[in-house]
Amino acid sequence: MSKELSSLQVNKSILTSLFGKDIVLKSQKNQIDNELFEYLNTKLSKYVYGDDIASAVSTRNMKYLEDYYNYLYEKFTNNSLSKDINLSKIGLILVRPEMYDNSEKIINKLKQLKFKILHTGDKILSIEQYITLYYHGLIHEYSTIDFPTRTFNYVGKKSRLIIVSSKDHGNVSTYLNTIKGQPGFISKDTFRGETAESLKKYIKSTDKFYAEYNVLLDPISAYRLIVNHKVDQTKTDNHQELADFPLLYYAGQGVHIPDNTEIERDISVICTEKELEKVLSK
Repeated sequence: MSKELSSLQVNKSILTSLFGKDIVLKSQKNQIDNELFEYLNTKLSKYVYGDDIASAVSTRNMKYLEDYYNYLYEKFTNNSLSKDINLSKIGLILVRPEMYDNSEKIINKLKQLKFKILHTGDKILSIEQYITLYYHGLIHEYSTIDFPTRTFNYVGKKSRLIIVSSKDHGNVSTYLNTIKGQPGFISKDTFRGETAESLKKYIKSTDKFYAEYNVLLDPISAYRLIVNHKVDQTKTDNHQELADFPLLYYAGQGVHIPDNTEIERDISVICTEKELEKVLSK
C-alpha cells in the first residue's frame, strides 16, 4: 500500500485489532452494508469516546455531555497564557491528519498571503482536546452516523499546528475564516479548496474511493454509505450533495481554523504552555 496519507496509515492495524481482518477486507472491497455498519459504528463510538460518552451521545443525554464539556473547558482554559496574548493579531491553523502530508502547501499559501509564521510543529490531539474543540459536532442531531469516523481519523493521529500573525488583515482569525472554504469544493483560493484539490486523486468516482484508500479515509464505510443513500437520510444533513466531491465533504475537511469567538478557547486547548510562551516572545 502507498505510504501516502501517512498520518492515517495506522488505521488498518487498529481496525484489524478492533474488528478482525475480515472487516478490513470488507471495507476495502465496499462490502459493508447498513446493518453491519450500525454494529461497527456503535463499537467504534465506544472505542473513540469511551462507554459513558458513547452512551450519552446515542441516548441524547445533553446534560451529561454539557457538564463534561464545561469540565474540559475549565481544565484547558483556566490560567492559560492565552489571556496574555493579543488574540486579534494571531491566527491558528491545525492541518488535520488527512491533509498532514500537504502541510507545506498550507504554509506556503500563508506566506504568499504575507502572514508571519510564529510557530509550526506536529500535534497529536487527545480525545479530551477533540471533544472540547468539536463539542458542537458531537451533540449535533446528525452526528451519530459520521462523527465516530471523523473522531477516529483525527484523535491520536499526527496533525500540523501553525500559528501566524499579521499586521495587514485586521482580525486575523476573522480573515482566515473568509478563506477557509467549504469541504469537498474545489477552489485554489481557499484552504479547504486546496484540500479537495490535493485529495481528489484518492476518489475513483462520486461515491467511491480507490480501494486501497478506503480503510484510511473511510474505515467502516460511513461516508460511502451516506453518499450512496444507504443509511437513514433523516440522520444526515445532505450538504455533501452540493460538493464537487461529496466524499470529501466528510473525509476532506483538511484544516481546523477557529474564528474570532473560538480562538481563545482553541489556542488554550491545542497549545502547550511552552508553545504559548514562544508566541508571547515574538
